[in-house]
Amino acid sequence: MDDSEIKLVLESHAQNGLVTICGTDSSPEFQELIANYACNLKQFGMCPLIWSLDEATHQKLLGGNIGNVPIGSIYSDKLMLQQDSSMQSSFKANQFKESGSDAYMAAVAFKPLVMREVLRLGFDLLWLDIDVALASDPRPWLAKHPQATVAISMNYPNPMVNSGVVYARTGGSGTLPLFTAWAEKAIRHECKAINCGDQEMFQQFMEDGCNMQQVSHIDQTEMQYAVRQKLTCNLTKGSLPVVLDSLSPRMFCDGRSGNMIKARLAPVVTYHANYGKPRPGVKKQQLSKMHITGLGSMWKLDGRGNCPH
Repeated sequence: MDDSEIKLVLESHAQNGLVTICGTDSSPEFQELIANYACNLKQFGMCPLIWSLDEATHQKLLGGNIGNVPIGSIYSDKLMLQQDSSMQSSFKANQFKESGSDAYMAAVAFKPLVMREVLRLGFDLLWLDIDVALASDPRPWLAKHPQATVAISMNYPNPMVNSGVVYARTGGSGTLPLFTAWAEKAIRHECKAINCGDQEMFQQFMEDGCNMQQVSHIDQTEMQYAVRQKLTCNLTKGSLPVVLDSLSPRMFCDGRSGNMIKARLAPVVTYHANYGKPRPGVKKQQLSKMHITGLGSMWKLDGRGNCPH
């Protein structure tokens, strides 16, 4: 797909200029996760859209062969072609990717590339990882804080960001240059290990290039909605402003926020099934076991793998 075709798909899925998107391929495990993801979005009137990492996934989605909720798809091989030849050859679509492996590193580099493309084509962005489930609609919460140009979830209890939930507004002069710099850093693959993923690179870039301060475990535990930092980032186009909201793990929860969820310290918005052991089936188990009061399990599919909504 070229830019004009991609933009048409983005326009058809945008709601008030905001595109909610994720990028993935479709191994058997991830087919289930895609269907659960779409079911989660559907319950809040959101339009599921996947940037497919390979042609096979794209065709499955266009053919309605994943779940029973219509899911839009974009596919362009130009994102893979931006990575070096060794990473291109190591990427194995629709297979389990061991954390830290070359195949894994090639896959995680897609995330900032996709985000950059959505912003470059003129849309606000809400990225939700494929293993993120919704307890409520995140858009009203994010819209209440228009001063922030970027909002990102935390990797609680670690003092670093987690790119499972990323919100970005095109209106900020520093937004697209920031995501462009992140994408360029990701595809350089300066290190290849479990601690060299996309969010680790974002954290490092924000600390080094924008003087972002870490949000401590204590601050994460105590903050209500977010910790805001007004930053000046040194980017290729010069020094540009970025207003960053680090989102509260009370509301935008991860795999280690369970005690805060049970304590009902704040209304839960998203739950990210991270921190599990890196093997097939673990994310489904985590989502199935996570129950939010009044909402039930974060695994929304029925026994036949269909969305009941």
